[in-house]
Amino acid sequence: DQAVQVVIADNLELGCALIEKAACEKALKVVDDALAQAYGARRKHREATGGQPFYDMTVLNNGRFPQELPEVLRPKPGGLTPTQQRVYEDFTRIPKQALVGGASAGSSAPGGSSAPAAGGAGGAGVGSAEDAAAEVVNNALGRIDTLLRAE
Repeated sequence: DQAVQVVIADNLELGCALIEKAACEKALKVVDDALAQAYGARRKHREATGGQPFYDMTVLNNGRFPQELPEVLRPKPGGLTPTQQRVYEDFTRIPKQALVGGASAGSSAPGGSSAPAAGGAGGAGVGSAEDAAAEVVNNALGRIDTLLRAE
């Protein structure tokens, strides 16, 4: 029984990495197939206009986004504002181990405060990764809240 546990522990990360790689490759193919027409439209536009920015107005105007979505969050020609871009960048800084482990340290109140979980039962270093992830999420939520109030 202990030998099985040792083998599982030794190969768990490798197994997860292989599954993640296979899922990413399949998702990439599915997404590329779904977006092939949009890629073609952008390629034609670039060739016809010499590299001018491409705005797919059908996406922006066809009601694809909920009408109740605040104006500040709706996509617009010209891309993201620096504040909006910072929100996305904050989410990329969430430690991967916190995401994989199902981190739930602290509360994520929209006000941006985080209370660390009491009596952490996790392994060494996991609490700090969870705290860092919670801090990044709370910062992003605070920025989103600021954007919504500025409207």
